[in-house]
Amino acid sequence: MKDIYLKTISSIMETLKGVMTPEQELDLISVIAFVKSQDEEAFARLLNVGKFSLVAEFRELIHQLSKAHANCLDAVHFEIDSEALSKLLIKMNELSTLDGFTEVYRNAVQKTLGMRGGDNVSNSNEAHLIQALLGDVKDKTIYDGAAGLASTTSLLNAKQLWLQDININTAQAGSRLLKMEGQAFTYSVGNSLEHPSIKRSSCDLAVMSPPFGMRLTSLEKIENQPYLLPDISARVPTSGSDSLWLQLALYSLNKTGKAFITLAPGWLFRGGYDAKVREYLIEHELIESIIMLPQGYFSYTQIQGALVILQNNKPKGTPIRLIDARDLGRQSRKELILERKDISLIADLYAAKAHNENICKDIPLSEIRAKDYNLSFGSYFVKAIEEIELNPEKELQKLAELTLKHQQSQQKLMQLLNESKG
Repeated sequence: MKDIYLKTISSIMETLKGVMTPEQELDLISVIAFVKSQDEEAFARLLNVGKFSLVAEFRELIHQLSKAHANCLDAVHFEIDSEALSKLLIKMNELSTLDGFTEVYRNAVQKTLGMRGGDNVSNSNEAHLIQALLGDVKDKTIYDGAAGLASTTSLLNAKQLWLQDININTAQAGSRLLKMEGQAFTYSVGNSLEHPSIKRSSCDLAVMSPPFGMRLTSLEKIENQPYLLPDISARVPTSGSDSLWLQLALYSLNKTGKAFITLAPGWLFRGGYDAKVREYLIEHELIESIIMLPQGYFSYTQIQGALVILQNNKPKGTPIRLIDARDLGRQSRKELILERKDISLIADLYAAKAHNENICKDIPLSEIRAKDYNLSFGSYFVKAIEEIELNPEKELQKLAELTLKHQQSQQKLMQLLNESKG
């Protein structure tokens, strides 16, 4: 069915080409699929409505459904003529089932939009790696303050998802997909750093992949947030979003909770406010592991990422496990794919089920402290330089042969020049 779903999505987008932006096209597709999934009889009746009243009847059906699903439909807005809408409804009605549609839809969004307007869309690399690292979480509650379409968290089959996103259209599209999947979730709209909806110590896990390089514009709304760590003397700068996401994730965790936060690698070594937060997390033994991800891991940027794993009940005196995955993965056209063996290796190294000193090291606090709390992987991993053993006699012979060829070429060139003058 996946190929059929993708063909349907592509066909609808082609029908709407030039009428809507790609974002609007995809949003409307999710609305139509959601309406069909929630009231198939009412959806089927639309196929027999006259074209002059079709758009109005479709809007009325959305309005009626929004009474029970306000967080999924109350921000829906579209402009379309009846002829185009009729074609879309017919195409969607041809699908005998919508099982598995949401996964194909998220992949279509990722391939079509990538990152626009600051909304990053998780790809299969992120989703499958997090899934392997977490394992069975069916009895866990998970928080994501930069949830997007919930591409990663939706695959984890958690007991409850607590989600938030700053973009209302993204949040409602994500809610539609989660509702179609039968997930238990609460999805809030708003700036998670300025107005977090999550309560202190309320979740077992936090899984977030916030936008890289996000600038803070309203520092006065952040300075007194309850998630800020105590004893951090430096003021929050406009470039301090990475450290805030880590603190927010930590704030959401219960006493045994873990957080998996993907950040740009600059946080590992930057000074100022980031350095203060980094020192606090290290000295309070809250960082369990860091996984350096390969270039091309993300669909929306070529910047390498660092997956920082926090643990509230980390055993005292244990080191920080650094896993260097920068050379893993297979390049396929324009994207990098982490294959199953790569993901299994990372997960096994993280769980200490495998050992490879070239890409995995346990760094004690004393060593990190001696390096002024710098967690840059270049400080702990030295790339081996391949040595090539040369045979002097053979190399001299090659040089002599090349010299002779050069002399012969010069002689031939001079001969041609003399002949041309004659």
